[in-house]
Amino acid sequence: MTRAIYPGSFDPLTLGHIDIIHRACHLFDSLIVAVAHNEAKSPLFTTDERISMIEEALQDTPNILVKKLDGLLVDFAMAEDAFVVIRGLRAVSDFEFEFQMALMNRSLQRLSPQMPSKAYYAWRYKGIDELLFLGDSQAAQHSFAMAAQWASTYSDPESQSIAAFSQRTAQFLARNPESKFAQVSAWSQVLGNATDDRTRKIAVERIRALGGDVVTGADGIPKVKLPPRD
Repeated sequence: MTRAIYPGSFDPLTLGHIDIIHRACHLFDSLIVAVAHNEAKSPLFTTDERISMIEEALQDTPNILVKKLDGLLVDFAMAEDAFVVIRGLRAVSDFEFEFQMALMNRSLQRLSPQMPSKAYYAWRYKGIDELLFLGDSQAAQHSFAMAAQWASTYSDPESQSIAAFSQRTAQFLARNPESKFAQVSAWSQVLGNATDDRTRKIAVERIRALGGDVVTGADGIPKVKLPPRD
């Protein structure tokens, strides 16, 4: 039996959603409509209300299950033994985002049959790359927001701290897309994670070029100073 998942917030359910569901029902033996629960957003309807609305709208449609999606989609898909994810594209620009998500999910599944621990770091590193090397603050903002969303699904202190920090970074970039502070902060993470002298040297040079500075303390640990003005 081929089972597919159609994930989304469905806040509210639209005729476009229903059209995709009906079309998917003709392609697969079973379709799970996964209603996402995201604490970072303020939905118009609660998750239970959205599930009820979908069940009522699709009560005459066979081979459909409506379930709550609380956590990572890749975990949900493995738990439900589903191998196909249905997504709707409203515009050509949506394709790039969905393509990145598909690649991310595929990569995670190849790394391990189970979700790798602290997988949200992949989004953080992606955001740093986009901010520093591509100069695309909008893409970086999205990546940090995704890091926050993924990290929030873990309950340990480290993950919760990363979730809060990533969310603040995303919000800051939304208000200050050309911020030197954000770039220096990103370079400081590169510096802290560097494993060779060449990378450390480049990070220090870039920080100083942005108006910041790096001072090595008595403990031998470099400390980054932000520029006087953003």
